[in-house]
Amino acid sequence: MGGGSSVKQTNTPQATAANTGATSAANNATSLSNLYSGQQQQLFNQLYGTPGTGGSGGTTGAISGMLDPSKLNVTAPTGVYALQNTNANTAAAKQYALNAKGIASDAAQSGFGPGTPAGFTQSLQEQNKNALADTTGSNFSTATTNQYQDALANFWKAANLTQSGSATAGQGALSGNSTAGNIYGNLYGTAGHGNVVQSPNYLSPILGAAGAVGSAAAGPGGAMCCAEGTLIRTGPKEFTPIEKLFEGADVLGLPEDDDDPLVVRRPLAFAMKPCVRVKTDGGQELICSIDHTLLLPGGGYVTASDSLNSSVRTRGASVRVVEVQEVGERRVVRLHLEAPHIFETNGLLSEE
Repeated sequence: MGGGSSVKQTNTPQATAANTGATSAANNATSLSNLYSGQQQQLFNQLYGTPGTGGSGGTTGAISGMLDPSKLNVTAPTGVYALQNTNANTAAAKQYALNAKGIASDAAQSGFGPGTPAGFTQSLQEQNKNALADTTGSNFSTATTNQYQDALANFWKAANLTQSGSATAGQGALSGNSTAGNIYGNLYGTAGHGNVVQSPNYLSPILGAAGAVGSAAAGPGGAMCCAEGTLIRTGPKEFTPIEKLFEGADVLGLPEDDDDPLVVRRPLAFAMKPCVRVKTDGGQELICSIDHTLLLPGGGYVTASDSLNSSVRTRGASVRVVEVQEVGERRVVRLHLEAPHIFETNGLLSEE
């Protein structure tokens, strides 16, 4: 069929609604995109802080201190970690107090006095005190490290969950609105301008199905043509509705061939097919299948669905197609004529 065809949009409310819907979907997609970007910026500011104006006035983010080595020193554990540290130190103090009593008791049982041998018992007690100090320091380090690591891990879990949830929601919303916008655009094209522009990809499935119906209903050769009620010229001043023709009936073709009319060679075939209404500036109007062909002044033909703004032939002067409107499925009639297969349909010359 060549390039895309333009079909005049006659359903203005539908066109307006389509354009409004497409515009709304696009605006929603933009708004959600901006909202998502804002959420990302807000998250960044919460994590890292906001820059100040002119070198001052900024805020500190939640992890700014963690990223500054000078601020990583923990002076004392807090909360549950302080309690754990206290309990550990209390237990250690009791244990080392028992150790001190044990050292004194052992020395007394061995017959050593406080100074015999010189410094022996005192040395053991100093070692016990030093071990208690080491244990207290280790408890402090463990408590502060656990507190810092747990806080950091929990913080990043929360941050990652927040970021992941925001990204998932934002992307899902954008995808849904983008899909809605594409659907509107594909269905209605430039409906807001009053015309629906159809691509060959849109029409080709219809044409393919129509060809299959035509072949099944009418046998090989040609395409379905005009809707019931179309007037076919069967004499100089005689017109017959297409569905009333019969095998062997005479049909006039080109004006120069009036003395040699064509003959309907086979019984009529009928089928339901997608149709358009073609209107011309000469007042002719024809309802036919979308793949019906109209004769061009310079030879050749144009399909009805492609004929908008084309000049087409009548038995007199050429006329211009000013409107092609989809009318849905109609019952159409297929003719099989002798060569050259040209006949008149509601004043327009058609080619079988």
